[in-house]
Amino acid sequence: MTRLSEQSALQFTRARKGSVLYDDLRAQIVKGALKPGEPMLEITVARDYGCSQGTVREALMRLHEDGLVVRSGYRGTTVSTTSPAEAREMQFLRLHLETQGIGRAAAFMDGGLIDRLSGIVVEMEQAANASDEYALTELDCDFHLAIFGQAGLPALDAILSRCLLHLHRVTLAEPGRTRPLLISARRHWDVIEALRTRDPGTAVQAITHHINTVLETGIAGEEG
Repeated sequence: MTRLSEQSALQFTRARKGSVLYDDLRAQIVKGALKPGEPMLEITVARDYGCSQGTVREALMRLHEDGLVVRSGYRGTTVSTTSPAEAREMQFLRLHLETQGIGRAAAFMDGGLIDRLSGIVVEMEQAANASDEYALTELDCDFHLAIFGQAGLPALDAILSRCLLHLHRVTLAEPGRTRPLLISARRHWDVIEALRTRDPGTAVQAITHHINTVLETGIAGEEG
């Protein structure tokens, strides 16, 4: 086995630290532990996590690309806000992208992807049974992006990913709402069964029903 050079090993360690830092900050923002408008000083985050400011800066840049923080030059970095109006628009955009995507993807479904999707749903059920709502939302993103990845529309992957991320952020921020997590997880089996038919119309109908259940319950804090 080839040994990493000292410089390569150092770069790998930094990259790993940056990835762990990004994942943790992302989770805290999505779960609402870090509130909208809260400042994120590089020197403070570096001290709290025991890493360099350069590592923190890279993580904050990734969060900025996700739309989870706002970087304002000399004014620093703050946690962003996802407004109810924005969430509503993202939900309609998500519906458009996913119906177009699954319609294109359905005819090209194969056993390997069906097995992958089934494995994700099993993990979702496990997360639901453990009452780990954040893990459930992350797996939900994996599920929907795996289907969309089969559509042959790679330039739109990042747009759908960002919509899903912010919609989950809004959902997790809803105070006092009791969510039937296991029902939410198992609802994905209907989408898989529709995909097994390899019929675009059946698949579009299934994903439309799946997404509209969220629209029917409304977005947290929605005006009017």
